[in-house]
Amino acid sequence: MKVEKETIGQFTGILDAEGNKVFENDMLEFPFDLGQAYVVYDGIRFAVKSEGSEAIDYKPLEVLKQCKIIGNIHE
Repeated sequence: MKVEKETIGQFTGILDAEGNKVFENDMLEFPFDLGQAYVVYDGIRFAVKSEGSEAIDYKPLEVLKQCKIIGNIHE
């Protein structure tokens, strides 16, 4: 199986609500119907970004730990 270099994401050091490792470009579902976003790295730290938006949102670590991985932007 060939892996495309641009699809590899860096591990954030965060585990989701189900204990799965969260990587850059993972799609997350927020609790309490707060929507979905994907993980980005801005060169300094990890954040989330909603599809179709240019805004980067710096959620507190505790919020990200309550999210659930639902996919990856490369899938």
